[in-house]
Amino acid sequence: MAENNDWFRVLILGYGEMGHAMEYLLSARHQLDIWEKYPTPGFQSVILEQSAPLADIVIFCLPVNPHREVITQIAPLLSNSSLCISIAKGLDEAGQTAAQIFQDVLAPWDRSRSSYGLLYGPMISEEIRAGRLAFAQFGCADRNTYQKVLTCFKHSSLFIEHTTDIPGISWSVIH
Repeated sequence: MAENNDWFRVLILGYGEMGHAMEYLLSARHQLDIWEKYPTPGFQSVILEQSAPLADIVIFCLPVNPHREVITQIAPLLSNSSLCISIAKGLDEAGQTAAQIFQDVLAPWDRSRSSYGLLYGPMISEEIRAGRLAFAQFGCADRNTYQKVLTCFKHSSLFIEHTTDIPGISWSVIH
């Protein structure tokens, strides 16, 4: 659990363009752990099994296809208060959205006390890292989860709006 209401330990999964953007948005206010399955030379990835249990928030900056594998691997390690966020747009090979994958995998772990959500919008990594404003909708089932995300991104250049329409937000970003 976070030390106070404004500080979180955030695990970023994937260190591509959006992983870098999330690092830019969050590094000044939170402790970040960054995991990359295929790290570039000179980058030291955290060990997933060690970082996942410590994370207050896990941000999936990965395509939808590896979501099931990764969430299945870390689900038993997550605390009951962990929040999983996906920024991945589209469907996996089985035709499922990130939200459907989270629901399928997290349900058996009784994650009713923890949560997941989707962060979608015109978030362009280069613009975020240049300090420009960005906008996103956060799709989640309850207001407390949304408040946690607002607190996490407070004082960043990302403006976030709430929606409870998880199927709608999921399908609206499929090309």
